[in-house]
Amino acid sequence: MNNIFLNFSTLQKNKIAFWAMTIGMFFNLISVQNVGAAYRHIQGGLGAGPDEISWVLTSFLIAEVIMLPLSGWLTRTMSTRMFFFMCSMGFTTASILCGFAWSVDSMIFFRIIQGFFGGGMMPAMFSTMFTLYPQNKQQIIAILVGVIATLAAALGPHMGGWISEEFGWRFIFIINAPFSFILGVIVLRFSNFTEKEYLWNKIDFIGIGLLACFLGSALAILEEGRRADWFESNLICILSIICLL
Repeated sequence: MNNIFLNFSTLQKNKIAFWAMTIGMFFNLISVQNVGAAYRHIQGGLGAGPDEISWVLTSFLIAEVIMLPLSGWLTRTMSTRMFFFMCSMGFTTASILCGFAWSVDSMIFFRIIQGFFGGGMMPAMFSTMFTLYPQNKQQIIAILVGVIATLAAALGPHMGGWISEEFGWRFIFIINAPFSFILGVIVLRFSNFTEKEYLWNKIDFIGIGLLACFLGSALAILEEGRRADWFESNLICILSIICLL
């Protein structure tokens, strides 16, 4: 098997790594969709109220949105190869922790970690696509990636409901772990995308912190506003002030 891989060119190895990254994005999107179908099971298993359980999804999305603007800088600093591997291992660890969560608070905390690392997979994959493929092939590759993303959105709720009914809600998280781990190792083993740059002295920590506060607060308002009766909620009012500042 190793001899077969040794005969692959650098471009072929990079393409294997790219499609591994695309499948990793698929599992990240699945983890967004399947939780919604398992709300009732998770709520009963953790003894959470309706307002608390909604944060299992909202916390994931907030962390994912915060990671998106960071991914470009982290990719250049760590290299695409190491950045995706880090995201994959972090996503794997967080998925296992979500599966063993003992309370709704621990679940929300682990989902924040899962969303943060999962949020870096898609930007890394798309930046690799534009680097790896010539312009005349990028459109068809983007269509194929879009089909995979659409498939994740379509299958996620059905998979979440079926797995929760047959095996228990904890398995909708644990099942992600072996796949994301293997995909991360494949990317680490085969890819040779970009060299890292020393950019630690060029990062605007204040700007990143303010952007994270704005994006996180805005998403929380949009996700929780209707359930909290919008500005009748003190939390929504506080988050709105944070966005304005």
